[in-house]
Amino acid sequence: MKKLDEGTLKLKYGDVSLKSLFDHLHQFIRLRSQLKNLELSVRLEGPIPNCVQADKRRIMQILLNLACNSIKYTFEGGVEIVGRMRDATHFVVEISDTGIGIDPSLLERIFSMFGLIDKKASTHETGVGIGLYLCKRLVDMMQGKIAIQSVQGRGTKCTVEIPVVPTIGTHSPGPVLITCIPVRVFGAI
Repeated sequence: MKKLDEGTLKLKYGDVSLKSLFDHLHQFIRLRSQLKNLELSVRLEGPIPNCVQADKRRIMQILLNLACNSIKYTFEGGVEIVGRMRDATHFVVEISDTGIGIDPSLLERIFSMFGLIDKKASTHETGVGIGLYLCKRLVDMMQGKIAIQSVQGRGTKCTVEIPVVPTIGTHSPGPVLITCIPVRVFGAI
């Protein structure tokens, strides 16, 4: 956090397998969703490069934070995480849930530090209020985009777009299903 605020945090680009990244994401969040008896779908769609140049650690940090938030604020239904290439150099991840949603009055400050503290207190969930702030800062460092759409009482959809550089090689065919946990199609938010 200190390095991020001081502007001294450096991104560390290297070879990243997007399939491996999603496999690890699924492994990290599967137990959380099972403990809450939630459906979980984690998948890649369309042709995906076998390997890209990106900062694996920071991408995983962003996706874990967003996925854990979705699970935390979903009490029935489930969470769906879909990754795809928008074009040759942009990886897009959509995380949708059937959770409690976000009060529209809070959406304008959602990426501010401590922006949702009032909401967390009202749902008896814990957190320090910096997760979405950190996600936004990291996505900005990568020259990407992050957006949240939400309908209170119906759920939330977070979309992250991150520039990547595909390495030379073939694309893997899609879609790739990473989980066998029951999949359900979620309504548009």
